[in-house]
Amino acid sequence: MDTEAGSLCRTPLYESHLAAGGRMVDYAGYALPVHYQGILQEHRAVRTGTGLFDVSHMGEILLEGPWDVLMECLQDLLARDIPRISMDRALYSPMLQEDGGTVDDLLVYLAPEWLASDTDRGGPAPARVLLVVNAANRAKDLDWIRSRAPRRVRVTDRSDDIAQLALQGPAAADCLSRVFGRTDPVRGPEAAGRALALGSYRWTSAFLQEGRRIRPMLVSRTGYTGEDGFEVYLSPEDAPWLWQLFLEAGAVPAGLGARDSLRFEAGLPLYGHELDAAITPLEAGLDRFVAPPGTRGKEDCPGIAALARPPARALVGFACPGRAIPRAGCPVLHRGEPVGHVTSGLFAPSFSRGLAMALVPRALARSLDLHNAASPPPDASVIAAAGFSIRIRDRDEPAYPVSLPFYRRSLAQATAFHP
Repeated sequence: MDTEAGSLCRTPLYESHLAAGGRMVDYAGYALPVHYQGILQEHRAVRTGTGLFDVSHMGEILLEGPWDVLMECLQDLLARDIPRISMDRALYSPMLQEDGGTVDDLLVYLAPEWLASDTDRGGPAPARVLLVVNAANRAKDLDWIRSRAPRRVRVTDRSDDIAQLALQGPAAADCLSRVFGRTDPVRGPEAAGRALALGSYRWTSAFLQEGRRIRPMLVSRTGYTGEDGFEVYLSPEDAPWLWQLFLEAGAVPAGLGARDSLRFEAGLPLYGHELDAAITPLEAGLDRFVAPPGTRGKEDCPGIAALARPPARALVGFACPGRAIPRAGCPVLHRGEPVGHVTSGLFAPSFSRGLAMALVPRALARSLDLHNAASPPPDASVIAAAGFSIRIRDRDEPAYPVSLPFYRRSLAQATAFHP
C-alpha cells in the first residue's frame, strides 16, 4: 500500500474514498473512511441491500511448502484442529499464546496459484496457504509465525500485494452477478455462477477479462456483518476499477463505523475488544474453534494445554433500557459491586438502544436469565431484581442480560458466525 510521507498508509482506494466523500481517520496506521454519508445510513444499507467495504488494510501472510509439512505447521500454529483442508474451504481460527491468551484470530485459505511467490513460478509448485490477519497485528503475527514455522515452510508477507473488497448484504449476490457479467460477458457469468454457488466459508478463483487484460481474483463467502456477502481479493491496481463497478451496480460505500456496528450486532469478536493477549477464545465463546486438549497432532500447539482449565470469565450481552450508551471499558456491576467490563458497546441501529458485550465471571454468567435484545425491555422491577448496572460517565445505568448474538438474519441460522 502507498504510504504518505511521515503519515498514514493509504490503501489503493484512498482517492476513491475521497471522491465519495469519505471522512478519513487513522485505523491501525491506515487512512480509512469512518463513514461517507453517515454510519446509520450505511448500516441500514447493508441490512437491507448491499454495502461495499474497503478492507485492503487487512494483512495477508502466505505460507508455502510441502503439503504434509505445511499441514503440521498449521496444526502447531492454530488453535483449531486442522487435519485436512478441502480445496474450497475457508477456516476461521484463533492463534494462541502459551498461556491461552490470543495472539490473533484469522482466516485460512488454500491459496490459488496466482498468489504463489515469484521465486516459485516455473518450478515445482508447493502447497500454499493464505492467512488473513488483523491489520494492527500484521507485524506481530508475521514474527510469531516465522519463529514457529519449520525451515521447509516459506513465510512471506503479501499484504502489500493484495487488496480486498467486501460486498455485504441481502442483495450482495445480485450485485456481484451483475458486475461480473457486465465486466466480462464471456468469463463473467461462469465466475459469478461459481461464486453464487459457494456455501458459507467457501471460496473460488475467478478470472475476469477486460480487453486483453485478465484480472485474477479470489472470491470467498464469509462476512463480518451477520448478512450474506462476498470478499474479493485482487491486485491493488485492479481494486479501484472493481470498486467503481460495484458502486455503479448499486452498492453503497460503507466505512469503519458501520462495519463495527454490524459486526457488533452479529456478536462477532473484534481483536483488542473481545479477544486479546489477556482474553482466551474460550472466554470469548469461541469454544468450537479450539481443539480439545489431547487432540492428536495438537501436542505442540501453544496454549492448548492451558485451555484445559475451565475459563474464569464468559462473554455476555447486556441492554440498557433507557438512553444510556455503554462503551468499551465501562465497568459492569452486580448489586453494586464491579464484576467485569464492557468489551464493546454502542448504540445498535437495528435495535435503537444501547447494547454491550461484556466479560463477567463464568459462574455468574451461567446463572443468568437471558432476554432477547429484539424484544421490549422487561419491567423495571425485573431489571432491578437482576441487579445489573453499567457505569457510564460516573453514573450507574440499569442494564439487563440478553442473549448473543443480538442479531440473526434468520431463525434457521443458529448463530451469525458459523465458519
